[in-house]
Amino acid sequence: MTTLQRSSLFVLAVGVLLFGMAVAPAYGQAPLEEWAEQQISERTGIDPSLLATLLVSTDESQFILSFVFINEEVMQSNLRDELKDAIRPFLGQRAMMAMIVPTQQSVFQPTAISFAQSDASFLMSTSAIHPITEKFMSGPVPAQEVHAGVLELPQALDLGQAFTIQYQGEFQTTFSLQPGADNPTPAPQPGEDRGDFQGFFMALLQAILFFFLIPFLI
Repeated sequence: MTTLQRSSLFVLAVGVLLFGMAVAPAYGQAPLEEWAEQQISERTGIDPSLLATLLVSTDESQFILSFVFINEEVMQSNLRDELKDAIRPFLGQRAMMAMIVPTQQSVFQPTAISFAQSDASFLMSTSAIHPITEKFMSGPVPAQEVHAGVLELPQALDLGQAFTIQYQGEFQTTFSLQPGADNPTPAPQPGEDRGDFQGFFMALLQAILFFFLIPFLI
């Protein structure tokens, strides 16, 4: 596939993805996020229980946030050596690698990521954010680029229990280190009967993962 063909496919994917992200709640956003996690897991060899994905769509920004809990299993996965070297200092330090994949030019604020558990909320401080790539910081992020950083999790967060990852307090997904916990709905499979629109949307989401996030990871 030529660069022009790849670019054209991405433009088509973005157009439908932006519409899909706007109406995702009507079709069930959680299954879409779980499906993305499954795709990442299959290609990296990282257990799905160590992954989380969040779809964010606002008036000025549309992007995918993906999270990887850093532990020894991740260090034995198919992640690129450069990424392993970047996250190795945080091994055993209660940390996650976070990646942003904008589907259009977007404004990103790492400090807008927060965590919630029971009745407590935990905000990110700038000192707990460690960029891996230069644009993992507050400001504009171009489309068709992946940027990553490491987030130190709040000490008060109980990693033995499920917690919620939030962006701007509006977009959220549940994360648990216990396989299958708080995830009663199986992620949809390719070819599964789930409606023409959602099936097409998932195919485009897969294209974005395949062309951008997966090559960044492995």
